[in-house]
Amino acid sequence: MNETTKDVVEEIVENEENKTEEKIPLVGNFCVAGFFMPHFWGICNGIKIAWLAFIPIVFPFLAFYFGAEGYRLAYENKKWNVSIEEFCAKQKKWLIGSIIYAIVVVAIIVIFNLD
Repeated sequence: MNETTKDVVEEIVENEENKTEEKIPLVGNFCVAGFFMPHFWGICNGIKIAWLAFIPIVFPFLAFYFGAEGYRLAYENKKWNVSIEEFCAKQKKWLIGSIIYAIVVVAIIVIFNLD
């Protein structure tokens, strides 16, 4: 393979690796919805491994994984027929819903003193 072909191949590989980051402005941000609700958020966003979050010992590991990589996983694993802005708007709704969910869970624990 000559140098020109090698350079072109390296550029294509580099572009493919950075493709998701270029498309979605949310990539790189912490996914709060994926952290608070890895089971519901993950399943609804087409992430098959999210079913494992129903296993209590696996839940915290997936919560941190989805928190760190959630937006990228959601965009890559579900067939989105919407614009980037609509994807971001849907994820913002998930963010609001997950914060409400976390507040309700904490309130139930406090009210009923579920240790």
